Amino acid sequence: MEILRGGIYLVKLNPGNNNLKKTRPCIVIQSDLYNRVLDTTIVVPFSSKPFSNQRRPLNVPVVNNPVLDKKSYVLVHMLISVDKIRLKKYLGTIDERELKSILKQLKLVIF
Repeated sequence: MEILRGGIYLVKLNPGNNNLKKTRPCIVIQSDLYNRVLDTTIVVPFSSKPFSNQRRPLNVPVVNNPVLDKKSYVLVHMLISVDKIRLKKYLGTIDERELKSILKQLKLVIF
C-alpha cells in the first residue's frame, strides 16, 4: 500500500499512547519522501469529540468528509509515529485546505 501525506487510514494504535487504545482513522502528515524510504510514518488521529483547552486550539474540525461518518476533529497534539504495518486500510484523503490548516496547527505544537 502506498502511503501519502494527507491520506486518511484506519490505524491500529498502540495501547500505550495517551488512551488511544483502539483502531481509528488517522491522517498521515509525514512527507511523501520519507513515506517512501522509511518503515514508519507519522500520523495524527481523528476523534468524534474535540479535546478542549482554553489556552490553545488543539484540534482541527473536519466536516463533510465522505470517508468520515460524522463531524470529526484532528487531535494535532497527539502526533504519533507508527510502523506502517499498523495502517490497516486506506479510507480516502483530506482536502488541501484542511491539510494546510492541520499543518499550521502542528507548527504550534512543534515549535
